[in-house]
Amino acid sequence: MRRINLFTIPPGAAFADELARGVLARFSDDDPFALSRALILLPTRRAIRTLGEAFARVAPGRVAVLPRMRALGDFDDAPSLLEDDTDDVVHEFGIDLPPPLSRFRRELLLMKFILRWLAEQVEESALSATTPAQALKLARDLAKLFDQATEEGLAWERLQTIVPHELALHWEKTLLFLGILTKEWPGLLNAEKVFDPVAHRDAALRLGAARWREVPPGFPVIAAGSTGSVPATAELLRTIAYMPGGAVVLPGIDLELDRETWEVTEAGHPQHGMRQLLAKMDATRDDVDAWTDRAPHRARVRLLAEALRPAAKTPAWRDLVEQRRAEIAEGLRGLSVVVAHTPSEEALVIALALREAIETPGKTAALVTPDRTLARRVAGELKRWGIAIDDSAGVPLSQTLPGRFLSLIADAAAQEFAPVQLLALLKHPLAVLGFETAAEARALTIDLEVQALRGARPAAGVAGLRAAVDPLSSAAKLVERLDTACGSFAAAMAGDALDVMRLAQLHREAGELLSGFAKSTAQPLWEGDAGEAAFNMFEQLATAAEGVGLSMRGGEYAAFIRAVMDVISVRPHLGQHPRLSILGPLEVRLQHADLMILGGLNEGVWPPTTDPGPWLNRPMRHELDVSQPERRVGLSAHDFTQAASGDEVLLTRAEKDSG
Repeated sequence: MRRINLFTIPPGAAFADELARGVLARFSDDDPFALSRALILLPTRRAIRTLGEAFARVAPGRVAVLPRMRALGDFDDAPSLLEDDTDDVVHEFGIDLPPPLSRFRRELLLMKFILRWLAEQVEESALSATTPAQALKLARDLAKLFDQATEEGLAWERLQTIVPHELALHWEKTLLFLGILTKEWPGLLNAEKVFDPVAHRDAALRLGAARWREVPPGFPVIAAGSTGSVPATAELLRTIAYMPGGAVVLPGIDLELDRETWEVTEAGHPQHGMRQLLAKMDATRDDVDAWTDRAPHRARVRLLAEALRPAAKTPAWRDLVEQRRAEIAEGLRGLSVVVAHTPSEEALVIALALREAIETPGKTAALVTPDRTLARRVAGELKRWGIAIDDSAGVPLSQTLPGRFLSLIADAAAQEFAPVQLLALLKHPLAVLGFETAAEARALTIDLEVQALRGARPAAGVAGLRAAVDPLSSAAKLVERLDTACGSFAAAMAGDALDVMRLAQLHREAGELLSGFAKSTAQPLWEGDAGEAAFNMFEQLATAAEGVGLSMRGGEYAAFIRAVMDVISVRPHLGQHPRLSILGPLEVRLQHADLMILGGLNEGVWPPTTDPGPWLNRPMRHELDVSQPERRVGLSAHDFTQAASGDEVLLTRAEKDSG
């Protein structure tokens, strides 16, 4: 029987550092160029950066060319709207496939299907997506379902096997819609000469695995940090593990868990996903070797394993308490718990702990949480002390300076320059309307407010503002500048429905004119990381919406463009504190810090809710053999144990009943 090259790095060990040490020991020899021939496959692009830094730490002063590193693309963590990690893989394998459909364009196409379906409904639908923004959110959920179905090999023809009369009326209608859509979708993809994004990724990985099975590469290949939750990725991992020069390094397989408990782990257990992956690879735990001889915090790892035992095996706790008290005490060393009254208090506690950590020279600290609201609160608290923290997930574009400015423009135009929306726009830092300075624009805004906006509301639009001010006053000058910059966009927003491409073009032009200074060709709106993201959004929207034929009115467009910006993350490249970070649970597989703070440990956040989504209920998923959302609980539990096995760990949560 061929040997399988399977390894694991235990929880508590610095995964990236241990991976780098092992690669250097196994593949570098004394040749500084030997390492460059190796290929390392990692879950995400951020993992590539982390591993590169780890090589520098574990081999200081050593001269060597780093190995090639590629991101497989892990889609379990809600990827950014406009990103795709598969191109590097396709290039690496030399596979010629039709290009993937843009994820943004796919959502717009699905959105059009949804809007058309809802418009054809005679009776009231339980899916109340009557606006483009609501339809876009439903399209995103539908795209996730498509991705899961593609990954799990679902044949949509099986929809016909579900008995409609056994379902509630709205589920019957949903089933009918899915049946129509899944029949039309392949034809649409053929017409566009593209692959569905996940189908493209899976085909690339499977064809690459097949090629490597036929002709193994003549260089070392190491796949590390992946849990193989995507079947195509699991197939590739299996291929690599059986290659002569291959190695698969899995995160946190519990080699000490008793066999009886291992065999009965369920979907919510942290080792369940690992057990499934080994089964797909025709392997057992006996085939897994330790990648490193370092196993720090063994007592903590054992404590967490016992705490997360399957329910059927919890009677073993009695023996644990009686026979292993010293080990329990050792496992609790360095572990603290804070239960805050409110989410704001929790954020403050975490910020204080992070600030205290950097008082120790060289000490690193990280907040690990899936709760984006908590992450933003902590970052806000740290800003009070002048500390900028590195947040791996970034900030939604809609909450950045350019994003808020663009939202205010759309809102003001949709409301025909109503006083509240207009003043919010004119008092924004980017609103200079072509004047020499921002101060001049603010002074004229105050004049306009005093003259026209503190008494009876002016008539709608620029015409109403013009009639409400003295034509010889400075406020009139501001109104004319507003009309020049935003008049065309406001007229389009107040009129009949227009194609979203035209509205976006006018919106972009209004933003440039409203933010531009006199006698300057610079565009302040597009400056910085957030400005670049906003500029790219309009570029992507123009490309993705071409030929789709989506039309909407002004108020609908304002909500739609905000929904688009909500899922575009902006992550500053410079200026963050080098020893502090905010991480998502997925990233803990490779990241490590001296102080690990696990925040937001509330039911529904960590672990996540097990909502099946708006398109298939649990019985329908069962009939179609689509996995239930509980599988994510097990993955979440695995990430939790990875993060909670460090030197110093702080667990935090807020009481639900607090205001």
